[in-house]
Amino acid sequence: MFASSSEAPEMIGKEILEEKIIPQAEVREILEEILKNEEEPVYEQKVTLDFLRKFVKISREDAEKAIKELLNLSEKIKPKIAVKLVDLLPSDEDEVRAVFAKERFTLTNDEVGEILKVLDKYRPK
Repeated sequence: MFASSSEAPEMIGKEILEEKIIPQAEVREILEEILKNEEEPVYEQKVTLDFLRKFVKISREDAEKAIKELLNLSEKIKPKIAVKLVDLLPSDEDEVRAVFAKERFTLTNDEVGEILKVLDKYRPK
């Protein structure tokens, strides 16, 4: 996503109306809804939907619940990071720490453990 329309590449006949960070589960649902009404999806839509169907194993509802729980755990967890955690569903401490690698702080072992507990509740069995 682009921070402002001045940074966005030029698109003929297109205008960015709103920007919002959303989980891949929601993207999959939105794209499926859009493509119900189209005869043939364009190549990019088809490839994206194929990817999302293969790799996103969490429902939109569960993704939203998990994001809310993560945001309530700590002020260190910003919406962008919560969405990334839900999209990736890291399964161990090193993977969680990798998501936070660019941040200016480090997580305690307890914080990492709490994040993993939340994600475990929503991880597909």
